[in-house]
Amino acid sequence: MIAILLLVALPLASAVEVVLLPPVRSEGRDVGIIVVPGASIDGRAYQALGESIQQVSSLRVWVALTCNYTMATPNFVEVGQAVRLALDAFQQQGMMSSDLFIAGHSLGGIMIQVDSSSYLSKMRGMVLFGSYLLASVDWTTFATPTLTLAAELDGLTRVTIIYQSFSSLRAASTSDVPLRAKLPVWVIPGINHGQFASGPLPPFVLQHDLKAEVDEATAHGRMATSVHVFMAAQLGDAQEIQVLQQTYQNTSAFFAPFDKAYGLDRTSDGSRSPFAELTQYVIANMSTATFSVNDTSLSSTATLTFSHPSISGNNETGVRVQSVSLVSYPANPFDTSDSPLTASEISVKVKSQEALQQYFPAKNLTRTSCKDVNQLAFNTVFRNVVSVDAYMRFGRSGRPVLYHDDISVTGPEWLLHGLELDDKPDGLHVTSYSAVAPLDFPIPGVSGSYNCKVLAPSRALEWIYVDGLRPRK
Repeated sequence: MIAILLLVALPLASAVEVVLLPPVRSEGRDVGIIVVPGASIDGRAYQALGESIQQVSSLRVWVALTCNYTMATPNFVEVGQAVRLALDAFQQQGMMSSDLFIAGHSLGGIMIQVDSSSYLSKMRGMVLFGSYLLASVDWTTFATPTLTLAAELDGLTRVTIIYQSFSSLRAASTSDVPLRAKLPVWVIPGINHGQFASGPLPPFVLQHDLKAEVDEATAHGRMATSVHVFMAAQLGDAQEIQVLQQTYQNTSAFFAPFDKAYGLDRTSDGSRSPFAELTQYVIANMSTATFSVNDTSLSSTATLTFSHPSISGNNETGVRVQSVSLVSYPANPFDTSDSPLTASEISVKVKSQEALQQYFPAKNLTRTSCKDVNQLAFNTVFRNVVSVDAYMRFGRSGRPVLYHDDISVTGPEWLLHGLELDDKPDGLHVTSYSAVAPLDFPIPGVSGSYNCKVLAPSRALEWIYVDGLRPRK
């Protein structure tokens, strides 16, 4: 492979460069793809991937690797200038086709979406290597065809943010099936974040990435196949369009456990938390056949403060418990993916075992606590929700979840404290705050209540798929 180096002077500390990889095929439709690197990764590190795309594709692929960004990190000023240089380089070397694509890895994938008005309209499509469409994007109206190409074992662009992307695609494509081939989300099994590049990786990637299960050549081959399918589909290849439609079904199957775990947190309509209902049975230590539970999922701490559980009915008509819950999520104002994205806790108010024993006086039961609920959250997800591959992988190399006794506080204090999730070398330490009101508590509605801050099933799933696989020294 003969790489052609071109430079452009910029009013910054460095001069952006473009390394051009001419096509390896003598025949075929000319297409060009411009590659923007991730943070602290040299653009030349994507040469092996670019060559794999050229080898795999039946198209005549030209690859422009953009390099030498200020502080080795792409920024929107230099990206725009590098794209213009790459377009000039294509023309200078005789590539006159308008079939152009742009790809970005990690932060590079974000940067090509920022201030992209000068070049994105010229592109047939965009490829996001271990990156994602920004949260501000409206998937129903976004004009540029985009392939979100995700790594299953990505420790930086975690698979839970890719699930958010797929959920957006699913909602947008319900009445627009062709959108599934225009904005496909494709998860490649067994690869990690760093494998989109080659050679030495920056320390923060090595520290946070997960262990890949395939070698670099296999990873690049899978990536190259996905990129070819996407490019050919955007150029009208009916067979590859069908491949992308099938990819949608494959991605849907991959994320089916995520649907289940998130659905345990809260139903899709947001009306109730099925896991809050399970919490009531754990705290009562009674079977689901004993009484029924209906939860109301609330929208704010303010409403949770003044909402309380209740019991109605009797042994003849059936005992019914009304619980209340609040699912809380970590703040993510900058739309990043390097920290957990799933629910940080579920605040649950249920009735105490003593309150229910008034209806079932013959039952002599063992005491339970929020700690038991946390164990149920993880065990339910690990044993009944995750995929077989995720189950086996975590069983081999996952760090455990370690459960601590509840910290008992008053009701007002309980509202102020969050579930403690402490990621340590030996595992995830989980500690709940609980507040229990005795039956003779003087405030109506509060007596006999049992409040828990508990582990969300979705967070248990994210630990199994991402954070629990990251070794800590």
